Amino acid sequence: MFPAHLVAAPCAYYLHESRHQKTGSCTGKGFTTMSKKDIHVVPHKGGWATRREGAGDVSSRHRTQGAAYDTARRDAKRDRVEVVTHRRDGTIRDSDSFGRDPNPPRDKKH
Repeated sequence: MFPAHLVAAPCAYYLHESRHQKTGSCTGKGFTTMSKKDIHVVPHKGGWATRREGAGDVSSRHRTQGAAYDTARRDAKRDRVEVVTHRRDGTIRDSDSFGRDPNPPRDKKH
């Protein structure tokens, strides 16, 4: 459960790795809730899979990392979230944002 000071706050928050992150925007008459569920491309049973942040099961299974990334990218564009690509050892290799970032970082890899 969220701490009382976050529940009563006029903004939306989500829980990520035991830290509370502000994701909503405050308005004068309440708040706007935004659920940020990034999509991870992870190694899975000899292949690759996509998994939503916080989900126990994988969303889709693929033979290659590229096929998994293509599916994750399509879903991320639709839901305006990030795609986090992992290496075989589980470490994060890359992250691409498909959301509405008012100040996007300058991406030098593309």
